[in-house]
This record gives sequence, structure tokens and C-alpha cells, in this order.
Amino acid sequence: MRLLIDTGNSRLKWALADATRLVSVGSNRHDTPEPWLEFLATTDPAEAVYLASVASDAVNRKVREQLFSSWGAEVVELGAASRFGALCNGYKDPQQLGVDRWSAMVGAWCQYTAPFCVIDCGSAVTVDAVDATGQHLGGCIIPGYNMQLQSLNQCTAGVKVMAEPAISDTWGRSTRECVERGVGDAIAGLVERSVIRLQEQLQRDVQLIITGGDSRLCESQTALQAVVDEQLVLQGMAYMVDRRGE
Repeated sequence: MRLLIDTGNSRLKWALADATRLVSVGSNRHDTPEPWLEFLATTDPAEAVYLASVASDAVNRKVREQLFSSWGAEVVELGAASRFGALCNGYKDPQQLGVDRWSAMVGAWCQYTAPFCVIDCGSAVTVDAVDATGQHLGGCIIPGYNMQLQSLNQCTAGVKVMAEPAISDTWGRSTRECVERGVGDAIAGLVERSVIRLQEQLQRDVQLIITGGDSRLCESQTALQAVVDEQLVLQGMAYMVDRRGE
């Protein structure tokens, strides 16, 4: 068994994998690490540990220390590559692409039909477009649901929305409802415009794949048909690890 760890800006996700099959999956926020620590304490050490991280050096250091303390395990860190088979990284400098975005594209390429748009809804919302040949055409990034709410809390005097977004389809009739409606529409608009842009560019239908901690919330707001795959990054990591050295 291999242990795969996806360390984001706000959450830690992990999975044991048998080749490319995810056997068990867990997650927690960085500020509530109890499930992760319990997993390490109650699980036999994996034969190898792989990390895909966009988190801070401090978070990564803590994860490594916990793994070494509990399992005596060293960690292999994964990064974006220029290619994965026919899938081709579209960045001018491929290593500058976030490993979470690359892993999600690998997972989508191996499991779904191209062309596709991958939307990762977490602390940030990222979009990546891939054509039928596997060419990554590029993407875009905006703040996620909670980051947008926090920016209004911090940068305005009269708009204070502290709760998790409770998005609805109605017009807002309070400041809180107006903010929630606006944030939901902003992200839904990005998703829908991205799919339309790719369809117009390729002159064909494309598949929409949504992942990340807010994937269900994002799916509920878009008028487009979408596949929700909350474990897409971890699944992509499994494929990447399975083909290391080829």
C-alpha cells in the first residue's frame, strides 16, 4: 500500500492506494488535525509515502514530522511534469503549475473523456482546459467561496459575513444574502464562461469535471451538467505514482 497526501491551503487529504485504486480516504482542516493523527496512530505504515502540496513550508514540515514520528517514514514530494503520456502541460514553465491542478488533470485524463474543463473548488477556484489530444490549453484562478467572503469582511466597513456560504437561487434581501448570492454567481459565472469558451474554441461539446472541498456547492450553482469527483487529485496522484520511472 502507498500513502498519498494532498496538502492544500486549508485542508489535508490522504488515501491509501493499491496501485491506482484508492482503498481508504480521509481529510481534515489544518486547524483540526485529530483525524489525521488518529489515522497515523491506528494504521500500519505504508510501503511508500507521496506528497502533493500547495501549502506553506510550515504545514509541509509539520506533516513530514508527524509521519516520521509515527511511522519513521520519509516522504517523496510530487510536482507537475511537462507530460503524462499524451497529456501535455500547457504552462511555459511546466513546474510552475500547481501540483494539485496537474494531479487533477492526470486523474481526469485517465478516467474521463477529453476535451474537458477541470474545476477545483477549494480555497481558490482553479480552471484548467484540456483538448481531445491531451493538450492543456491553460486556465484561470479566482478566490474561492470563503476567501471572497473573508475579503469583504476585511476590506469593507459595512459588509460582515462570517458564516459558511448558504447559497440559494433567490435574490438577496439582506446584506448577508446579497453577498452569498454574489459569490455564488461569480463562481458559477466563471465555470459556465470557461466551458463556453472551450466549446467555442474547439467547436464541440466538452465535459465539465468539478473537484475540491466546495465541489458540491459549486455544482449546485451551475446550470451545466457536471461530474463531481471529490477525490480527483488523490486519484491523479495514484496514476502519477504508478507510472513513476517510465
